[in-house]
Amino acid sequence: SRPLHAELVRPSLEEQGAYLRMLCMCWMDGSVPRRHLRGLLQKTEEEVAEMLAGPLGECFEENDEGNLVNARLEGERQGAADLIEKRRKAGRARAAAHAKQAAAPANNADAEAEADYRKQKRKGKRRNAVDEFKFAVSDWERLNGPMPSLLLEAMEEYLEVRRMSSFPMWTREMWMKNLAGFHPRELAEAFQLASRSGWRSVHPKKKSSTPIPGQRAQGNDFADMLEDNPFEQE
Repeated sequence: SRPLHAELVRPSLEEQGAYLRMLCMCWMDGSVPRRHLRGLLQKTEEEVAEMLAGPLGECFEENDEGNLVNARLEGERQGAADLIEKRRKAGRARAAAHAKQAAAPANNADAEAEADYRKQKRKGKRRNAVDEFKFAVSDWERLNGPMPSLLLEAMEEYLEVRRMSSFPMWTREMWMKNLAGFHPRELAEAFQLASRSGWRSVHPKKKSSTPIPGQRAQGNDFADMLEDNPFEQE
């Protein structure tokens, strides 16, 4: 199709500037109110009327409110709006599908375990570190498929380190926070490093080079957040 500026035949620089300014307002608001033309074009009413009487005026038409609209641009604008809405709906549908998939147990045994887990949680009973770990693995696999053995073994090793070090218990939700946003191989390496180093967090605090004696080394907020857990290890 022809470019928009082809509607003007050999326009002057002044006409080009006016045309582009009017198109910009049409794109943002859908139309150009006539009362805004003087300020938009920096012209008197007589000069505005003179410009609209020429080729510039032929590029626009009045809508029902008496505002000026460029028909070709409006078609492009509506097409872009429809595409954005289509993609927004598709994104919501994908998010809903992922949420449903994560919430739906894979089989009857999982369903019974999930129901029992929620029942115990509602009663406020003490939660077991191993059970929390197993449910986190199940949640991850419902979203991503079978967990690679390298990652599973690294997580199991880190779980044992936490248990032996009497660190606070990680809940199912806390495991999932640490598993989010990384490739399985990167996650496995992070858990392996945390196990070797005896870290309380998979993401270590960034210690200052010269900590003040008797004071805690400065860290980052994310590492502190990961350790903010109300449950204690059994």
